[in-house]
Amino acid sequence: MLMASKYFKYLCLSLLLLSPFIININFSVAASNGDPVIDLISPNGGEVYTVGDEVNIKWNQTNIDTVTIGYKACDSCLDWIEFGMQVDINNTTGSYKWTIPENLSAGNYKIDITGYHTGIGSMIDISQADFIIKVADSPNEPEPTTNITDPSELPKENAYKAIVKIKTLFLDRYYNLSPNSEGSGVVINSDGLILSNYHVITVEEELDDSIRDAVYQICIPKNISEEPDCAYTAKVIARDKNLDMAILKIESIAGLSTLQNFSYLDLDQSDITQTGDEVIALGYPAIGGETITITKGIVSGKADKYGQKWIKTDAVTSFGSSGGAAINSTGKVIGITSQAHSDLLGTLGYIINISSVTNWVNQNKNNTAQTNTLLNRLVEFTKG
Repeated sequence: MLMASKYFKYLCLSLLLLSPFIININFSVAASNGDPVIDLISPNGGEVYTVGDEVNIKWNQTNIDTVTIGYKACDSCLDWIEFGMQVDINNTTGSYKWTIPENLSAGNYKIDITGYHTGIGSMIDISQADFIIKVADSPNEPEPTTNITDPSELPKENAYKAIVKIKTLFLDRYYNLSPNSEGSGVVINSDGLILSNYHVITVEEELDDSIRDAVYQICIPKNISEEPDCAYTAKVIARDKNLDMAILKIESIAGLSTLQNFSYLDLDQSDITQTGDEVIALGYPAIGGETITITKGIVSGKADKYGQKWIKTDAVTSFGSSGGAAINSTGKVIGITSQAHSDLLGTLGYIINISSVTNWVNQNKNNTAQTNTLLNRLVEFTKG
């Protein structure tokens, strides 16, 4: 009898120690005012996307402090999109922008969103919605990465004449003018206003990132198969490191320059480009030699990152293409070619969507050109 009483005492103690876990399990099943509730608003089921598209995931929430989002191709194959994202428990709604990865194939998928209330035992609530990934029909897709060597193939035949090579020079430690880098730019009005990248025209000190004095030799193509004429200089109108954008103004050299009015391209501010649309990239990549390089491809996707909108393309871009133009089927500039990423699977170009920088361009294009103490030296260097 004494032995039975002893075992009963240990059994009661064990149940008491286990009781918190039993209570938590019961709470996650039984509804109460403190239970987490999450309800997916978007996608709401059946939406159709292509790879590279941005999906705006939205949800309503109650008693949620942590959210995990994933996608499924089958019930047992969850891939994470965002794991353990902290949210304000007082929020009643939430959202997350997800760009569909390039490696996903066409098919039916499911968004799976899980909300937690960790404050009362990691209780959970789950909401799901279906979506579809499709691929463009092959017969309607433009041929990717096609080189253009005949101006008549361009939507605007003289479009290439608005694409300039920019040579950035600075004073070396011996106080001689020395090349720093080469890049591209696009002329956006007949007066010679050039749009390019900040990193193309800026020489920064390594220690404190201050901007060093630099000058710019501008090379303008006369035809598609010859080296451009480098009988021009330029002054800085504006630049912005965060946007990676810069505006220059072409300056003629007396006795050397022949143009007073410049071929230019209009900016397309509509941002209606879609995945699968044709895109043409124009610039001076190092791999293309001294003449202008023009490649045709498709818009491979769109993305938001670093506070800007980007267009992805399989049209060839590489070192030296930075600052060049991406134009659409009407010959308008949809973006500035700025980055290229390569791996074993190929190369993908990233273009700053012109809609991201239009306001900045309009606010700064009429600025007074900045003075440059090295300009006379560059003129003499060019004449020489």
